[in-house]
Amino acid sequence: MMLEQPRPEPPFTVIMAGFVVDLHNRATCPRCQPDGCPKLRAAGLALKVWRARKPHEDR
Repeated sequence: MMLEQPRPEPPFTVIMAGFVVDLHNRATCPRCQPDGCPKLRAAGLALKVWRARKPHEDR
């Protein structure tokens, strides 16, 4: 029986991106514009890249 290896903790930038998204879901930030927020866009991209990585890239 092969046990799954635990995934490493995400990098600091990915953790902070999660906080940015969470805070934007609670209230808007001072940089939010009617067409979106650059901070939220950057955070979304960081999370998308982290989620799209392959398992062997964790090592």
